[in-house]
Amino acid sequence: MTPRTAYHALAAAGLLAATEPVLVLGSSAADGPAAPVLPGGHRLRVVHVQPGGNGSAARNSAVLVRPDGYIAWAGDDVADLNQAIEPLFGVQPMAAPMTLPTPFPSGRNRTWSTNGCEESMPTISPASGYLTVLNQFYTDTAEKTDSLIKEMCRIVDAAAYPGWISSSVHRGVEKFGTLNFIQWRGREDLETRYAADEFKHHTVPIFKEITTSVRLMQNEVELAQRHPSLGDVTEISPDRGDYTAVDLLGVAPAEQDELIAAVGAAHEWLVETPGYRSQTVLRGIRARGPSGTEGNLAPLGADNDYIVVYRQWDSREAFDAFRAVPDDQQPAARRATQAVLDRMTTFRQWNTYRVVHTRSASPVAAA
Repeated sequence: MTPRTAYHALAAAGLLAATEPVLVLGSSAADGPAAPVLPGGHRLRVVHVQPGGNGSAARNSAVLVRPDGYIAWAGDDVADLNQAIEPLFGVQPMAAPMTLPTPFPSGRNRTWSTNGCEESMPTISPASGYLTVLNQFYTDTAEKTDSLIKEMCRIVDAAAYPGWISSSVHRGVEKFGTLNFIQWRGREDLETRYAADEFKHHTVPIFKEITTSVRLMQNEVELAQRHPSLGDVTEISPDRGDYTAVDLLGVAPAEQDELIAAVGAAHEWLVETPGYRSQTVLRGIRARGPSGTEGNLAPLGADNDYIVVYRQWDSREAFDAFRAVPDDQQPAARRATQAVLDRMTTFRQWNTYRVVHTRSASPVAAA
């Protein structure tokens, strides 16, 4: 069963705007299982799809669709389905798991991630309206960075949170640490995730143990600019081979708009720089970090007191050459941009990264 098959099944059942998760099964209603009752009295709505004979049914036995229309899980391994159900309902998996239809080989689960499955890589655009969360972590050893990446990839691969759109894990190059570029439908979905016991009592303690610094930043994409040769969309994927430089620039909230404009204007001279691929400028909304022992988060600075500049280069060599140009050999436009940054920024923190893992939720309607 493909995502398109699941989409048409939901449309036929009038469930495209459902307010609860729906399990689409590749079986007839007569042969398939009934809707299971979960702990707490929750019932998982089930829609049956008769497998076709053209091979399309050989994809998956079942597709679990979130209330916001994104695929939370797809496959034929019931143990994995149980794990996918838990974050959607806030309850433990079923004590007596339902039996999935088994016309297909087992163990062939698909999440339509960007690592070789069905959907395109995450893209960056102001028009999406997504809340972009940048979780920046620093460590003091390569081994701790490895542990951090392992934990982050585990979280990303299990993600089925309402409103979660995509996550892209970056490994620090210049300095030990990681960056997670996460897209959410909106703030309410993110705050629900932060309020969950699993986040407060498992995720936060692990991050505190491994890292020397944690900064969880909520942002809006203001500008997504690219070299003319790269088309009209900014993409994130390990397969692209980008060398990514991320600048965190502090600014007085009253001057945030001016700084965004100045950095955005730099694109005009950056396109003449060898190796430059793209620049994304994000408006900082709020930054927080762990506080206390209960997994709570506390503000870091004031709201709107920073911006983030996310630039992609085609190689480390190109980026290093860009940074190494002496001041007196830089074009006048670049020196003018730097003068504005020197005048307006209250702090600067930067690192370079390689994207190591990315995964997206899949909208069934877009499949």
